[in-house]
Amino acid sequence: MLKTTLKVDDIMGFTLDKYLFGEGEGPKLMITGGVHGGEVTGIHTCHLLIEWLKEQEAQLKGQVMIIPICNPPAFRRMQRTNPYDEVDMNRIFPGNMEGSPTHRAAAVVFNEAAWADYVVDLHCCGIYGSNYILAMISESEAVKELAMMLDIPVAVDGGGRTPGQLFVEVPRRYGKGAAIIELAGGQPMGKVDLDAVAEAYKAMQNLMRQLGMVADEAPYKPEPVVVRRIQRVQAPCDGYFEPAIPGGTWVKAGDLVGVFNGEAQVAATDCRVMNVGPARYLFKGGQFYNFVTKEQPPA
Repeated sequence: MLKTTLKVDDIMGFTLDKYLFGEGEGPKLMITGGVHGGEVTGIHTCHLLIEWLKEQEAQLKGQVMIIPICNPPAFRRMQRTNPYDEVDMNRIFPGNMEGSPTHRAAAVVFNEAAWADYVVDLHCCGIYGSNYILAMISESEAVKELAMMLDIPVAVDGGGRTPGQLFVEVPRRYGKGAAIIELAGGQPMGKVDLDAVAEAYKAMQNLMRQLGMVADEAPYKPEPVVVRRIQRVQAPCDGYFEPAIPGGTWVKAGDLVGVFNGEAQVAATDCRVMNVGPARYLFKGGQFYNFVTKEQPPA
């Protein structure tokens, strides 16, 4: 293992820790966490993978790079953005070494990504969410290949609607496979969801096995369900909502999802409820829950 620091800014003086495992021929995998500072489930997953790779390095075929915290100032305050400039790093890739601290850090990370064949960026979708992949599956064969090797239940075909994100700009500028894994946990409170960590940790290990990078166990073929979008169900008026199921539950049309103002709220179609939230008061337009269906994206 080679641990180095990547210098970002002379004025603010923060650095990024980069861990590089392996040195021979083979695939090159980059794993990033902490692009948004409070999304700590991904950061913890990175640290566990670092410890595991220390044990695997002698037999590693290819190389793995991990930057567990891409945005250290944001991490220090458990927030999405860096307090030096309040810029969202995952909207400004490829960054700018002449810009503000977040732009410079984004440029450092993006320059490192040019090295990789595959980039997996770990994020969080909230403490009431459930894990999913976000990737431009219908736009890039390299992205589709990566997404279908990740053992996460749902893959959302992101389509690159929002530029400046790492998973969007790496395929478009470098032609490489890239994806986000959104994990339960993060804000509020900077919660590490240990079940989500376990799923992501296992998925990344299996990815390396499928790529032929490690051979401690036989790889298996994941089967993520590819969906077009995440859809929202909103409150028609002010009121009180109690969920009946947790996020990450597959339901059938007519199944109970929760109760709002004493009335049952049922699923309109067969779907996976991704994020349902706690018992709470909602105002008109507030989200009951969001969901995905098993419809396939266009070829």
